[in-house]
Formats: sequence, C-alpha cells, structure tokens
Amino acid sequence: MAGSRGSSLPIGDPEFESLPQVKQYLDTVRKVTRHASAALDAAGAELEAALASTPGTPGLFGADSKVRARLVARHLDKAAEHQRAVAASAVRCWGAVRRHFAAEIQQANGHRKPTRRTFNWKE
Repeated sequence: MAGSRGSSLPIGDPEFESLPQVKQYLDTVRKVTRHASAALDAAGAELEAALASTPGTPGLFGADSKVRARLVARHLDKAAEHQRAVAASAVRCWGAVRRHFAAEIQQANGHRKPTRRTFNWKE
C-alpha cells in the first residue's frame, strides 16, 4: 500500500514525492473505500434483518419493529453512500492532477507541447 509504514489507517501515510506515488495512493483510497462501501451495505442489510425480527407491539404484528429497523439501518446505508463518494472523489482527484499539471507531466515524459492546428483560409 501507499506509504503504509507505521500508519494505523488501511490507506497508509501519503508520500507524494512522485507522480506514481500520487496515483498509487489515490488508487489505494479508491479500493479501500469501495470495499468499505460494500461491507457497509451488507452490514446494513444484516442489521435491518436482525432488528426487524424482534417482536413488536402485539396489535401491529411486528410492523413497528420493521419500521424502526429500517430507520436504524438507514444510517449504515448512508455511510456506504459516503464511502462511494470518497472513492469517486479519489478518481476525480487523479483526473484533476492530470489536467492541471499536464504541461509538467508532458515535459517530464519528454513530449513537446502539442501544436495547435490552424484553420486554412485559402480557397
């Protein structure tokens, strides 16, 4: 993982000394948060099922337990949604690095600045 020396986080400590390190870190963030999102989705469904199985008010035939279980499980669903947003933000961050530092990246890779095509006005 990106800079995982001594870090308590699964994504590790960031080391931004080169472009590949930035890409690796953002890829690690994306992978970890996508996995966390899937785990939170599964945990939310399991929690809802477990809480919905509790007996509710006798006259409501357990409908109140199902509603309360959904209200509680919705918090884990929201947490999973936020993890997906973090993963998407990591992808957008890499795109922003490539877009805003394109000249430096091209120069480092030995490419010249692309020439712009001009419109030919001759008939």
